[in-house]
Amino acid sequence: MNKGIQNILIASLFFSIINALVKYFDHIPAIEIVFFRSVCSLIICYYSIHKLKIKIFNKYTPTLILRGLTGCISLCLYFFTIQNMPLATAVTLLYLAPIFTIIFAIPIIGDKPQKKQIPFFLICFIGAALVKNIDFRVNNTHFLYGVASAIFAALAYNFIRLLKDKVNHNLIIFYFPLVTIPITLPW
Repeated sequence: MNKGIQNILIASLFFSIINALVKYFDHIPAIEIVFFRSVCSLIICYYSIHKLKIKIFNKYTPTLILRGLTGCISLCLYFFTIQNMPLATAVTLLYLAPIFTIIFAIPIIGDKPQKKQIPFFLICFIGAALVKNIDFRVNNTHFLYGVASAIFAALAYNFIRLLKDKVNHNLIIFYFPLVTIPITLPW
């Protein structure tokens, strides 16, 4: 099996486990879970960038901070929706992120979607609306939080694309917990 496919499958397994644990520990506020996840990530990431002697601050720091901020907001909203909606519905709403990523890539990256993709965008949004209307356990506020999580994830993905060939990938990962910890610490 291709190493890339193998890594994707392993990552998917771990993301599924994390989602299930967030759902299971719904008595712990989502923002608190994000905080402790970020502390663990920061320690691991700092070790990695320190070992590689990567400079933490550079001319791309503002974009790295935006990546961290949008990722933080997305993760907080996502974990909140996992705890307050059926797990499958929360995950389905996050799957709108690739659609928003393409839409935001127009002004941020300068990419343009292919015309044949546009009908599929509409189908995705109709599908999300159907999920909301079919599952009566989902209220409007939680649904909007789920969509907002996908929007902020899409923004984070575009900032990652902006940084892709400009900074080391370890630094991109490092800024996510670096920005998230001060935001979530008060809670």
